Amino acid sequence: MSQILRPGAAGARSHMDSAVPGVQIRCPRCQTPYIAEVINVIDARLAPQLKTALLAGYLNRAVCPSCGAVTAISMPLVYHDPEKELLLVLVPTELGLSAQQQERLVGGLVQAIMSQTPPEQRKGYFLRPQTVLTLQRLIELILEADGVTSEMIEAQKRRLRLLEDLLGAVGDEERLAALIEAHRSDLDYSFFATVTAVMQEAAASGDTQDAARLEALRERLLQDPGLASRLPAPLPPGISLDEAVDRLLAVADDAAALAAMAAINRPLLGYTFFQGLTEEMERARSTGDTARASQLATLRSRLLEAIDEQDRALRAAQEQDRQLIEEILGSPDREAAIRDHLAEVDTLFLNTLTRAIDEARGQGDIQRSARLREVHDTILSLLAEAMPPELKLVNRLLSLESSDERKALLAESGALLGENLLALVDALQSEFASQGRREAARRIARIREEIAEASAVGGQEPSP
Repeated sequence: MSQILRPGAAGARSHMDSAVPGVQIRCPRCQTPYIAEVINVIDARLAPQLKTALLAGYLNRAVCPSCGAVTAISMPLVYHDPEKELLLVLVPTELGLSAQQQERLVGGLVQAIMSQTPPEQRKGYFLRPQTVLTLQRLIELILEADGVTSEMIEAQKRRLRLLEDLLGAVGDEERLAALIEAHRSDLDYSFFATVTAVMQEAAASGDTQDAARLEALRERLLQDPGLASRLPAPLPPGISLDEAVDRLLAVADDAAALAAMAAINRPLLGYTFFQGLTEEMERARSTGDTARASQLATLRSRLLEAIDEQDRALRAAQEQDRQLIEEILGSPDREAAIRDHLAEVDTLFLNTLTRAIDEARGQGDIQRSARLREVHDTILSLLAEAMPPELKLVNRLLSLESSDERKALLAESGALLGENLLALVDALQSEFASQGRREAARRIARIREEIAEASAVGGQEPSP
């Protein structure tokens, strides 16, 4: 941890001036002292962007001007959310404050919040601020107030781990079927909501390949009669707004059924749908059909609530991923930190990391984007180390443009030229074809022919 040479004072500041000026720290990597700005007052209503930065793990992170190392600065902090009547004060244990010092600090921070709150809005909870000793506990309490419990976060993480296992089995129908059977009870509408949300996150991050893989998995799962029977029939593509609304109204009074409809039809329930639903509601109201208008208003409210509930646990999981990204960035040995947390890397984590790279690049922070890219590349490299040898070989073959180079590599890889390799290539070809990636499918088909030829030359029977 950084050595704090001169702590800043926790005075009263407005939401536009909540930074402590001139906090001097010493870089743990190169020992360079420098001045960093930190935030110690957050009002979620006046400065929601500071709440976002706190939950994302970006708040109070300093970048060494000499070596670029990212350092987490441990500072007292007050968090206020007037809508939820939540007043939290973080007093990190590592500061080693006495009870009297803590009391004086908490009083000063609460006074800072009160000074920017109109007198008529000051309520009894200002007299009962909750003191927390760790940043993790602070974030947990904020998420709980937002309706996200630790149990919800852990359940979402389990769904994400199951999703990774299923994605890893795509192409191996026997293994995939076994996973489906073993986890049949877990493949409910919440799981499908997770698949859809991660798919949309991948698409938003520009990772069309992952988005296509997730969509293909989703469609494969829906082909299972047992799973499909527990979920409502998806709305057909091109369905009219009126027909979609009628089908949703039919289950509007059943919260579980409506949530399942929202999960399974999430791609259709976007801005255009809700805009049309609102316009239909206004038309009904203007023509005097108040019963219809009320029905549609209730449907809209319940749909938005169901979608928001499905998103909250995912957002909480993303916040954990962002905190882990910052922890890795701030580590003196990033590769060791990545190895320690490699089991936590999943599709959502990589999507979150890609989004962080794009955000840094968009903000012109070239140093940060380069460090994030280094983390991304290191993760992919370490994941590649754990690949089965056949998959490593296929990746190397795909990276070679020349047929002669591929044949030379195959000649060196005689021990791998068997049924497992051909089955893997067949699965990849099928996956590329199902995704509409014609050029990739043709390329893998050529590689399969070359593998079959190399197998024949090596004395092994090629598969038909």
